[in-house]
Amino acid sequence: MNRRGFTLVELLLTLMLTGILFASAGILMTQGLRSYIVLSDRSVALERMVRELDQVPESGIQNIQADQIGFIDGLGNNADFNWNAQSQILYRGADKLLERVSQFGVTAYKSDGTTTSAAVQARRVRLQLSCLPAGQTTPIRLETEVYLKNYTYDNYL
Repeated sequence: MNRRGFTLVELLLTLMLTGILFASAGILMTQGLRSYIVLSDRSVALERMVRELDQVPESGIQNIQADQIGFIDGLGNNADFNWNAQSQILYRGADKLLERVSQFGVTAYKSDGTTTSAAVQARRVRLQLSCLPAGQTTPIRLETEVYLKNYTYDNYL
């Protein structure tokens, strides 16, 4: 028997498999896009904190706590980054900087590399940020370090 073309069952099966593949790819692309948006928002917030801390004048760090850093900004105003664990919001002063922050940490280091809680001894600051995007079970963790400007390091004397 000489057949030309495909049967209806073959066409329906092909369309069904193609639809399943496209649906799976769409779900994966949507999840990837959501993760990218969440990550880019967090990265922008972290970059803003780095830029502001980069502009801190000598002796401009005022206080350092586990979840807060107070400083004098580039315009000479008192400012701080602080985290409210209950509402999971990271603030710059009283303004919301970032929501859905599950953890925020500030660690200060002296010029010899040891940790310190004394603001006047801080020469390097590590910022750690974790967030749990909606619909995900694994937190996204970002961290960076800022070498404060205009400080004389002990090993250069």
